[in-house]
Amino acid sequence: MTRSVFVTAVGICFTGIVGGCSGPMPVVSASRVAARPVTPQPPAVGTSVVGTGAVRTDDQVVAESAQTWPLYTLTSAGVPFTLGVDEDDGHGTIRYISTTDGRFATPEGVHAGSDYRAVMAASGGRVAIREPGWAYYVELPSGWRAAFTQGLGMTDGELRPDATVQWVFQRIGYATAPATQPLFPPGAGFGGRGE
Repeated sequence: MTRSVFVTAVGICFTGIVGGCSGPMPVVSASRVAARPVTPQPPAVGTSVVGTGAVRTDDQVVAESAQTWPLYTLTSAGVPFTLGVDEDDGHGTIRYISTTDGRFATPEGVHAGSDYRAVMAASGGRVAIREPGWAYYVELPSGWRAAFTQGLGMTDGELRPDATVQWVFQRIGYATAPATQPLFPPGAGFGGRGE
C-alpha cells in the first residue's frame, strides 16, 4: 500500500491509512504570512465542540505520533482551524486544535511561517521536542506549540536552524490529561478506552 503524508489547511493527513483529506491543500506562502494578523477566538482544548459551529468530516486528524481523532473544521475570523474531537467521552471534548494559516498568531506572535530562531526567542529558549514520525515542536508559554517537519519521515535528522513553522497547535490527550482526570479510570480496561 502506498502511504502519502501531507499538511493541509486542516492538519496532517495520512492517505491509505486512516482515510483521505478533503479540500484544497494550500502551502504557507510569504503573502499569507505577511497578511494583517487577525485575532480569531478558537474554542479551547478541553472544552466541548457542541455549540462551536464546527463541522464534522469523514476524516481523522493525526494529533500526535500514535493518536488520531475525528476531524472537525471551524473557521474563526476567516482563519480555518482543525479540531480533533473525542466523540467517545460523552462530551465531545476538543483534544486537539491547529491551523496552518499564517494570519493566526499565538500570544507570543508565532505563526505558520515563523522561523525557528523567532520561535526559540518567543519560547524562552525551550528545546524542540522530536515526536518521531509526526513533528518537532516547541512549547510556548501560552500553551500553544509551534510544529516543524523535516524530510519524508516528518522528523528526519536534527531539526535545521532554518526550519519554519508548518502549523501551530494545542492538544490534550491521555498522556497530557489534567491531573483531576485519571489516565486509566477504574474498570475501563487497558488504555482507559474499554479495550
